[in-house]
Amino acid sequence: MRVTRLAAWEALPGGAAGWGRLLDTSATRVPFLTWHWQTTWWEHFGQPGALRLFVVEEGNGEPVGLLPLMRSGEGTLQFVGGVDVSDYLDLLARPGREEEVWKALLPALAEDEWERVDLHSLPAGSPTLTLLPPLARAQGFEVGVEREERCPLIDLPGDWETYLAGLGGKDRHELRRKLRRCAETYPGARASLATEAALPAALDAFFLLHRRSTAGKARFMNERMEAFFRTAASAFAGEGGDG
Repeated sequence: MRVTRLAAWEALPGGAAGWGRLLDTSATRVPFLTWHWQTTWWEHFGQPGALRLFVVEEGNGEPVGLLPLMRSGEGTLQFVGGVDVSDYLDLLARPGREEEVWKALLPALAEDEWERVDLHSLPAGSPTLTLLPPLARAQGFEVGVEREERCPLIDLPGDWETYLAGLGGKDRHELRRKLRRCAETYPGARASLATEAALPAALDAFFLLHRRSTAGKARFMNERMEAFFRTAASAFAGEGGDG
């Protein structure tokens, strides 16, 4: 396997399409690891010369792993994507090959100049959490693993009635009661889907409500952050929502 460190997104073999194919098979398949989200975030928040995009390839040049990192602060490497806007971040790798990808990456990482690699926002089920610590320790690195947040998850069935049937009697009754109350309080309320042409107006409403919510959210949603979300939303809309 060969590891290459790129300094520009445009140099990635296969570009957006290659990135998407690898993500589609990765253990962590989330919007925050799509090409659109990653490159848009970099466009708005990345620093010149800070990108560390590691590509792991087979001998035939086929990519089997991608690790998008950046220099952040003095001597620190961390994921591209921004922990303030990205819930989950991780290595992209072919399923079942995460261990050999990390084994190839660690010597390449050691050649870079850093004092600390800080991998925030790893999901609890990520192979990285179980594979990387022992592999890194075997290479002589000091490793620490900490829980950042707790996020309860459930697997949703394919339809509403099946979901209701899976609830306990008390929860099912309470949910139906609240749905009736919502219908009585807001008669005629309905969900709707917006077209790509209607996206700017929908975003205007979103940003207005977000800033009115709390003073902290108003500070967070500054002009730079708004521009990022507008660009990202437009990119996803142009792809039919699939990054």
